[in-house]
Amino acid sequence: MHRGRSPPGRAHDTFDAHGQLRHPEHAEVAAAGMVRQLTWWAGALRRAKREHPYEN
Repeated sequence: MHRGRSPPGRAHDTFDAHGQLRHPEHAEVAAAGMVRQLTWWAGALRRAKREHPYEN
């Protein structure tokens, strides 16, 4: 299932004749998901660095 985005290989259907997104809300949903994941990873790496600092 492709939540809020076009299936792979259908990028040309994502844009209209003027190069504008047909459904910008899909991109907004995808961007919000990526920000949530990035935030999670940033927190996980911050905690790991604090608990196990890198030593040369």
